Amino acid sequence: MKKKLLSLALALVLCLGLTVPAFAAEQKIVVNGEEYEQVLKAIMSEEEDKPVALKLESDVQLTATVVLGSSDYDGLFNGQTITVASHDVTVDLNGHTLTGEKDVPVFEVQKDYKLTIVDTSAEKAGKLVSQGETDVAVADGGEYVPLADAAEAPAEAEKPAGDEKEETPAETETPAAPKFTDVPATSPFAKAIDWAVAEGITTGKTETTFGPSDTCTVSHILTFLWRANGKPGAKEGVKDRDAALEWFEKEIVDNHGEPDAACTRSMAMLYIWQAAGNPETEAKVSFTDVTDGGEYGLQPIAWAVEKGITSGTGDGTTFSPDTPCTRGQIVTFLYRANQAAAPAEGEASK
Repeated sequence: MKKKLLSLALALVLCLGLTVPAFAAEQKIVVNGEEYEQVLKAIMSEEEDKPVALKLESDVQLTATVVLGSSDYDGLFNGQTITVASHDVTVDLNGHTLTGEKDVPVFEVQKDYKLTIVDTSAEKAGKLVSQGETDVAVADGGEYVPLADAAEAPAEAEKPAGDEKEETPAETETPAAPKFTDVPATSPFAKAIDWAVAEGITTGKTETTFGPSDTCTVSHILTFLWRANGKPGAKEGVKDRDAALEWFEKEIVDNHGEPDAACTRSMAMLYIWQAAGNPETEAKVSFTDVTDGGEYGLQPIAWAVEKGITSGTGDGTTFSPDTPCTRGQIVTFLYRANQAAAPAEGEASK
């Protein structure tokens, strides 16, 4: 059965148009030293449920969405379902560009599947380019770790002017051990997570894990914002989540969206901007994938860039507005917002 599914999948690669176009005959993807010309075929080379890592050795143009999970591809194979065996897939852009087909996501990640995008090249020039409404469609229970995780890291290390002494431990001090087992001291999110825990903004998913790569929902970011603002209206017996949603609806804006939906990057900027009092800015947005602001507007993104809350994704020319945020990213955005607000108020960063 496994070989049958594999052969069907490889046939699917050809029939769905995931083949290499004539103008891109040099497309090359490497898995375990073996070269492939199609992304789906490279993923399907792993026939067991083991992590599989793809490395691009050229730019790649797809002509259909790559599905991590199961799909009958609209009945193309008479109702037979094609299933990707590996539940953990990593794509190393390696300085190259992976471009999706027009009007569809580059990837679809189904429940219990995980997609991680990295770029191990020295130049960090790799890009995941979507020509659809979103880069990656993630189902409930699916997990997507975008390239933005790494792209957001450098700005986190930046310090406000005059803050060097506070950031540099005394020679006699020993760096604190990480609180969470899934947040090593070298994590680009470690500092922001430490701050959020110290401020009571989050306590993690468990006593020992934070889930920095887990998708952040609307209710998560609103709860974080509520706590960061002093838990206004907190009542005994009322869950933080419920109190946060009520606060946002009554005090900030009367429509916060579906609480359990994934919080996208543009949504995150909107919520943080609204919680800050809808500040005006004359800054302009120059991201190539943010033209009219979409459903959430240009002002929040422009303000966030001006304040150093975000610097965009990839090489900084894109923002990836529809990409779901991870918990690590959201806490980092909040940390930067706090840092940006502190000087204006004449207060030390909390």
